[in-house]
Amino acid sequence: MATVVIRPGWVWGTADDPSTASFVQAVRAGQMRLIDGGRHRIVATHIDNLVHAVGLAVDYGSGGCGYYVFDDGSTTVRDFLAGLLQAHGLALPEASIPGPVAAGLARALDVAWRITRRPGDPPITRMIVELNRRPFLISDARARQELRYQPVITRQQGIQRLRDAMRAPGSRANASVLSAGETNGALSGKRIAALLVVAQPGLAWVMFTAGNRRGR
Repeated sequence: MATVVIRPGWVWGTADDPSTASFVQAVRAGQMRLIDGGRHRIVATHIDNLVHAVGLAVDYGSGGCGYYVFDDGSTTVRDFLAGLLQAHGLALPEASIPGPVAAGLARALDVAWRITRRPGDPPITRMIVELNRRPFLISDARARQELRYQPVITRQQGIQRLRDAMRAPGSRANASVLSAGETNGALSGKRIAALLVVAQPGLAWVMFTAGNRRGR
């Protein structure tokens, strides 16, 4: 048995994605503010690419190793959110807030939420600020070399898929989810003993122990 960690970027791609839903709610409530104008560049990981990477890691991953996996290319926070919101029929607001101001506001709201014991998270959290106030650019070359990882869907294709899903009332988003029933084809013949997904707004880590890997 070997433990392998998959480290995606901003995970996205489903119509019911909770982080996207929070931005949609903020826009509709008139509370959306970009941090530093959304100018910082980031890497993201479509859910299909994440599922694909997990399958490759089961086959080719080295025990005790971690692998970053991303979509091809980087994008700015502004352009990325604009695409996600457009798929929901919304336009990205122009309003912006400087990073230091956002950080101070997030700290104050965190204290207020804890003191008053309000349910849920504040409209702006320290995690959201940290993920958006500076560039997040990391290479996934190791996964591409050792796992033979290549994205199976582009950012443009993923956005178009979201648009199509949102235009079909009552239909389920046509996006992959990491479940035994829907990944039999990709993960057949492999034994996954444990799978843990730890997610934060925009980031997730996938850690699992696996056996019965093919030789590399």
